Amino acid sequence: MTQRNSAELQRNAIVAVFLRMIEYYQGMLFLTTNRLAEFDPAFFNRVHITIKYGNLGPDERRNIWRQHVQRACRRSRKPYLWNEDAYRLLGSIETNGREIRNLTRTAVGFAQSMDQDLDITHVVAVIRNNLGEMGNQDLGGIFAELKAVHERLLEERPPEIIVEALPPS
Repeated sequence: MTQRNSAELQRNAIVAVFLRMIEYYQGMLFLTTNRLAEFDPAFFNRVHITIKYGNLGPDERRNIWRQHVQRACRRSRKPYLWNEDAYRLLGSIETNGREIRNLTRTAVGFAQSMDQDLDITHVVAVIRNNLGEMGNQDLGGIFAELKAVHERLLEERPPEIIVEALPPS
């Protein structure tokens, strides 16, 4: 689907065949891309409707973070390790939904490798490790705030409940 050029004849042939198939297709076809600038101009003559989705805002990102973290923490022994402040701060990091999903999955794997429940420190470690792929954002302040939220959550955690087994009667 990329633009044709004289240097890549085999790809040009594939694009031409695909264009011909689209031309005579009797139905609805949904194409998605995040590389619109590389599309061959001939595709646009065969497209009737285009929908462009804008970048996610902080509130949308916060909700996506919350969904993924809550799903990951369903069986958590320590659900108190997350709160709205953490989700708000994570939502302020400019990412997309796919990156959030991948960061969360990686953080879950990282936490499990240490036999721990997922918490803010695991997510921050994964984000730090992937900064090169996420643009040139200055995240130092966000990381410091996330650390403060994590420490506050640990201080406010509910007391451990100890259940003693009743002696057999």
